[in-house]
Amino acid sequence: MTGSENPPARTLLVGAGAHGLSTYAARVLPRLAAAGRLVPVGVVEPDPARRSQGLQVLGLPDSAGFSTLSDALRTRPDLVIVATPYFHHEAICSEAAAAGCHLFIEKPLSDSLESCYRIEQTVASAGVKAAVNMSGRFEIEKRALADALRRGLAGRVEYLFGRMRWNHEQRAKYRADKPYPFLNEGGVHAIDMLRAYAGGYPARVYHLAYRSASSVFTGCASSVLSVEMDNGVCWVLEGSWTGAADISPWRREYIRADGDEASLLLEDQKLWRWRDREPQAGTEARQLLADHSGQSQDHGTEYLLTRFLDWIRGRTNDHPTSLEHNLPLMDLLFAAFASADQKQAVDVREFAAAHGRQSPSNNRD
Repeated sequence: MTGSENPPARTLLVGAGAHGLSTYAARVLPRLAAAGRLVPVGVVEPDPARRSQGLQVLGLPDSAGFSTLSDALRTRPDLVIVATPYFHHEAICSEAAAAGCHLFIEKPLSDSLESCYRIEQTVASAGVKAAVNMSGRFEIEKRALADALRRGLAGRVEYLFGRMRWNHEQRAKYRADKPYPFLNEGGVHAIDMLRAYAGGYPARVYHLAYRSASSVFTGCASSVLSVEMDNGVCWVLEGSWTGAADISPWRREYIRADGDEASLLLEDQKLWRWRDREPQAGTEARQLLADHSGQSQDHGTEYLLTRFLDWIRGRTNDHPTSLEHNLPLMDLLFAAFASADQKQAVDVREFAAAHGRQSPSNNRD
């Protein structure tokens, strides 16, 4: 295809808060604009100071700043990046989709399972494309683990364990009063990783949630999830935002995949293969497969947004975090909330069906 057939996507950023500013305005959008993949056309942000800062970082004039999406849609964007708090996502997605805009949405997709399904229906009815920015699973070290699993370096995976634990109280902001804030924010990335590495659709989940009495979080900011997938693979996630020590924080998560031939361990961005059961002469029990330690740049978002641009321009037929691929994650997330509320295991497929899900997918990511 020629360049004229694939002009840069006119891109509108909705939300210039912490993530909208630091990730999109300051890093990802300028890099993709320099590569000729998109052109920023505006910033929507009700806070004047944040709006001005977003415009300045992107090098846009004051006339490209808007307090409402309705006014901003006059710029005729091809793509709307939804970087607001998740409880505003549905209204923004509905209005932007109705205007014919494709949607790249920050996680989680929305604040209720019914809302997630409504967004899916809105996108389908409008004939636009939408994906969710599950950047954690697409950072370079996580892609190395996924590739090792695809290559069969663990054999048949039977069990996975993940730990993401650090103190996030100084950055609690609007999340502090949510019932399960860790899972809504950093934890949803860990869930996405483990269920994708396991394959299949989540069958049952048990969520043990607890809070620290001295924490600024009024909800339960610590969680232990136990999940069984419909292919028989089981996994456990231990996560917290109130730890006294930062053990396995963002980008330094501990993820272990136990297979019938070996275990793969990702820790501190180093990927190891362990196999010391009846070792052969001359072989080592531990093998370093990849070392990405010290890698701090957010490549996951750029990777997914680049693939999204390819998708909306017809260069690919699918996207790894499209709504079709993301909804099983939302089924699991909200079933986990229900499990903690009910203090019992929840059948994810039955839970999703009871909330309006039509034929939950068995997609493998």
